[in-house]
Amino acid sequence: GEPGEGWRLAMTVVSHEREPHELGYVGRYVKTVRQLEAILRADPGAFRPDQREAVAWAHVQTEMLRLHVCRRLSERLDGIDHGPGGSIDKLLMTWVEQAVGAAALAVAGPRAALDGDDVGLKTYLYGRAQSVMGGTSQIQKNIIATRILGLPVG
Repeated sequence: GEPGEGWRLAMTVVSHEREPHELGYVGRYVKTVRQLEAILRADPGAFRPDQREAVAWAHVQTEMLRLHVCRRLSERLDGIDHGPGGSIDKLLMTWVEQAVGAAALAVAGPRAALDGDDVGLKTYLYGRAQSVMGGTSQIQKNIIATRILGLPVG
């Protein structure tokens, strides 16, 4: 870019980093949720209602993100630039990642830390890290408030 355009270029790069423009994210979440659902179906009596509810919520959240990403991809094909809307995408990805992580940890239970079955624990911890990658959730909320909703700064 030209001198003085550094901030604009940096914000363009970060906005693309925040968008769930790849179906790969959604595919990973869907795969994890399907694996959790298979575990529950294999022995339904072994799981408490809160564990089943965590998996159901992860399923709903994952489907919401899948549909959102499909809409975003369609809009991109129509030439629509979302600008600061990437902050909404980033928040949605974070929420889904955390819902899937919480469900994985709920299903794994104590064995997540005790017997080497750490997939649930890793998924949960990555979901926590997701809230700071590409800008913290708090920063995304501020961007949404000021740049999308037009609320005053401060």
